[in-house]
Amino acid sequence: MNGNGDLRILLVGGDRADREAAVRALGSAFPAALVSVAEDPDGLDQALLGGAYDLVLAHRDLPWSSLRSTLRAVRSRNPSCTVTRLPRGAPPDRVVDIARRALVRHAERRAAREREARFRSLFDHLPVGIYRTTPQGRILDANPALARLLGVPDVGSLLAANVEDCYADPADRAAWRDRMERDGVVRNFVIRLRRPDGTAVWVSDSAFAVRDEEGRILCYEGALEDLTALRWAEETLRRREGILEALADAAQRFLRSPSWREDIEAVLAGLGSAADVDRVYIFENVASSDGRPLSAQRHEWVRDGIRPEIANEGMLPFDWRAHGVEQWARALEKGENVRIRVAESPEPVRGFLEAQDIRSILLVPIHVKGTWWGFIGFNACREEREWTAAEADVLRAAAGILGAAVLGRRVEEERLLLSKALEQAHETIVITDTEGTIVHVNPAFVRTTGYTAAEAVGRNPRILKSGEQDEAFYRGLWKTITSGKVWSGRFVNRRKDGSLYLEDAVISPVRDAAGRIVNYVGVKRDVTRDVELRRELERSQKLEALGRLAGGIAHDMNNVMAQVLGAAEILSRRISDPKHRPHLDLIRKAVERGRSITHRLLLFSREEGLKVEPVAAAELFEEVREVVKHTFPKGIRIVVDVPPEPLFLQANRGQMQQVLMNLCLNAADAMEDTGILTLAARPGSPGPPRMVRLTVSDTGAGMDRPTLERVFDPFYTTKSPGEGTGLGLYIAYGIVKAHGGSIDVRSRPGAGTTFTIELPACPPPAAPAEAAEMSAPSRGKGGTVLVVDDEPGILTLLEDILRAEGYRVLTARDGEAALEVLSREREGPDLVITDLGMPGMGGRDLVRRLRDRAPGLPILVSSGYVESRSFRELSGLGVQTILRKPFRLEEVLDAVTALIG
Repeated sequence: MNGNGDLRILLVGGDRADREAAVRALGSAFPAALVSVAEDPDGLDQALLGGAYDLVLAHRDLPWSSLRSTLRAVRSRNPSCTVTRLPRGAPPDRVVDIARRALVRHAERRAAREREARFRSLFDHLPVGIYRTTPQGRILDANPALARLLGVPDVGSLLAANVEDCYADPADRAAWRDRMERDGVVRNFVIRLRRPDGTAVWVSDSAFAVRDEEGRILCYEGALEDLTALRWAEETLRRREGILEALADAAQRFLRSPSWREDIEAVLAGLGSAADVDRVYIFENVASSDGRPLSAQRHEWVRDGIRPEIANEGMLPFDWRAHGVEQWARALEKGENVRIRVAESPEPVRGFLEAQDIRSILLVPIHVKGTWWGFIGFNACREEREWTAAEADVLRAAAGILGAAVLGRRVEEERLLLSKALEQAHETIVITDTEGTIVHVNPAFVRTTGYTAAEAVGRNPRILKSGEQDEAFYRGLWKTITSGKVWSGRFVNRRKDGSLYLEDAVISPVRDAAGRIVNYVGVKRDVTRDVELRRELERSQKLEALGRLAGGIAHDMNNVMAQVLGAAEILSRRISDPKHRPHLDLIRKAVERGRSITHRLLLFSREEGLKVEPVAAAELFEEVREVVKHTFPKGIRIVVDVPPEPLFLQANRGQMQQVLMNLCLNAADAMEDTGILTLAARPGSPGPPRMVRLTVSDTGAGMDRPTLERVFDPFYTTKSPGEGTGLGLYIAYGIVKAHGGSIDVRSRPGAGTTFTIELPACPPPAAPAEAAEMSAPSRGKGGTVLVVDDEPGILTLLEDILRAEGYRVLTARDGEAALEVLSREREGPDLVITDLGMPGMGGRDLVRRLRDRAPGLPILVSSGYVESRSFRELSGLGVQTILRKPFRLEEVLDAVTALIG
């Protein structure tokens, strides 16, 4: 249709009387239409210059031109126009009927083009990297997310690259190819890729092989999900746990030993292994007669396979000035850290360091009583490494402990210096006496707990107790450390403001020279965020597993329900006794309910496209409030809090209503008869991308921590048996994730619960254009239909209903059988109806073979589920109609009528 809502029809050829009758009939059938006439070639040229037409009706016999040349002329000027031919002497009502059918096809083609554009837009905007490559690794197609993931400026740059060059380890590519060639599919294959700038990225690769009819691999199609942040978090957590133990061990060893040199080798080994470095060493400053800064290497630990450096005579002593790095000595003397990337160092420094297989260096000074005594260092030898601030802090804490130990005293000055060194650590340090009374805390303790040092010293660590651990837990801890052993474990503690946090701790006894326990030192770290990341990964894996199960169940259930629904509809046509009508209606309603359930299952399998649109947050809240206010107890007050400026989110309205309804119903259960339910909307996290934040808060009983940790798990419920399935919040979680958003929950017993949802924001929608009304096409009769389906019941149902409507019906159980039927038929069918998932040759392969034989043959696809990828592929093959099982027989007949009459 045209942009102004009018319908434009051009009538070409025919004698004058026929044209005038046709114009009158078309004007009567389509009152809003503008009907034009082209009597000769000049008239046709003038008409086509006058603008675009929605429909051109050309008589089969033109005295001044062939029909083929007329069609070429129309389509060259107006490619999107629908052109159809009129038989000789067609009466006006026949012309109107032909026009109606042609306009239906015109609308369907335009809808198909719009769907293709939407699918391409979804492909381009997916946050996951999507690709198609040749077996040799050349990239055929990719989306912008993959370009961003691989660190290239745009998709065009990717198409000029080879994916095999991106692997950090060629062995990973070989393993990937072996699995693909063996199984034809790769799922969640974790690999490390390297970007052009040298940085590494961890990804999860899921892909499958696309093969030709002989089974040869044509290409690979797959998706990459960025796991870098998660891998980094897991690796950081692992290293931190080891470093906590190494620091605690160092503190214990140095405080109880008369000489720090007796234990330094073990301390360096523990620190190097925990930090996952190749070399750890200590240099001590030595005097020089001419004032040159000199340092000599005294102690070293190296990983297996790394060449020791301590035997190098050039390091005994090391002359900073002679090697051109005197500026490093000046920085260390001032108390600064030194980070060195060898590849960026000037000559001859670079050559000197590369000769020792060094790629990166981190140096931290050791000061004793304010004087620069030496330094401790990390080396990366196998590959270049960027040293993080956290690694520098760890090394600085070790340097502080070592600096205190160098004093060799057990007086208060030694304790003070050690305390000052520990204050540099990001980890919480707590020292108690033998009775458990706190005698010292570092600044990290203050930052983590909210208690000042003055508030903590003199009190017992039980001020942090949350009630999450029972007394047996603390008795076991106390029994371990009083027996002289090291205790390690995890606490759920409470900050001064009442909020809870997770903390990993290593608590060690400290002995004096006589071996008596005189203190306990605890080295602890807040791991709340790390645990949340791990829980998010586990939740995503559960969602993926349930999604795969849901897709298979939905496929089989839709086939079963299609047969039940079809049989019920046929019976309703043949049974006239009204007393049987309620039973047939009950069957239809049950199948409709089953179809709704499988639709939600397909949401989890992510096999069904997600249709989104701009949705106003205020309207969404009002719609939900109107529904729930009639079911809530009178004592529950519903408050909607939205800003004056409208907020729009990109979402599926129905699914977001379901999310909010689930949250509101849970809130009502928590509040019982009285309370306040608040629905609020605000701008979300600053972009890009811009987000909208929705909150659902109640004043109910709240939840304890074990419940919070499992609240989004499938089939988890706190309700009595028979009162809940445990899927409500899990469904909400899956819907929000499918929208590219996030959902979180905050709650405390007795303090209510708040669910927070963040979804992509979008501009307000444009005003919809007015569309001309069109009458539904009348159902035609006759024609040959080939039905292909592996379910005998569905074949029988479709054959019965189509023959009852006057169609000749051919049937086949799979693609190969369908091709055999066609080879026996002299005249091909007018329409093919085919299922997608069949043994042997499936629906997609059959459609491709039919397109080779008959490019213009109408094809109708039916399936229990259709993947988004299949939508794009089928649309590209010219399939304009797809019916989801279970379908009503009226839907099938309407689709058949629209395609062939």
